[in-house]
Amino acid sequence: MLNANLINVVTASLRDAGITSPELSPIRAFPKPTAKVEDLTELLLTSDLEDPYQDPRVIALGAQLYIQSLSHLDQGHHQRERQRQAAELEARAPELFKKIQAAFDTAAKKLVKDAEPLKGVEEPSAINGGNSGRATAEAAINVTQGLAALERTIKAWWDLWLALGNTSYGVERGKPFTFMNPNVQQWDSIRRNPTIWEAVRAGIDLTLAERPEQVSERFQAMLIDAEPKERERQSLLPAEGYGSFRTN
Repeated sequence: MLNANLINVVTASLRDAGITSPELSPIRAFPKPTAKVEDLTELLLTSDLEDPYQDPRVIALGAQLYIQSLSHLDQGHHQRERQRQAAELEARAPELFKKIQAAFDTAAKKLVKDAEPLKGVEEPSAINGGNSGRATAEAAINVTQGLAALERTIKAWWDLWLALGNTSYGVERGKPFTFMNPNVQQWDSIRRNPTIWEAVRAGIDLTLAERPEQVSERFQAMLIDAEPKERERQSLLPAEGYGSFRTN
């Protein structure tokens, strides 16, 4: 079940990514206690009944005082209400993932287009009107904003999966495979700095994984494809060590 304690994290991430979060039914207010011990004492003293403890007013007020004495009753109510909201949000998760995917695809397509004149630039945010032409500066602004939009969308994707209890993406160095699925040659070209921008510069398609497990699957598939190349590289090493290399 979706973690009720992460509802606010998910809704905030969705909002930052420009995705409307589903409207959840509001938390029902817990009645504030109003009964006082002195009021019970007064009722007992002024009751018209021979046995004041049988007075309906005394019984009702006594019940209120007992309920008030139960520790953390209001906190328990709030947690149950949050769990109810969590169930509502979980039921909308498939729809939200579709919205996240659509937002990612739209932002990725625009970023690739805006990046065309800047692929030779390592850091687009360093470009401004003072050190480049107007068109280049505008392109840099668009690229910087596009990168931020994609990062926010990816965060929303991860936060929703985290709330659902799924973080099975494998090793940390494979996490960039969340937003791309490069082949061995492409990965080798950016592996030292596997960012969204470097992927765009290298012409790697930006594709959001469907689920955390696919992040690991993509990474593992790339490693398997890389094994023949690694074996070939190892075959060039001389048996006696690194003093010399065979070239044939």
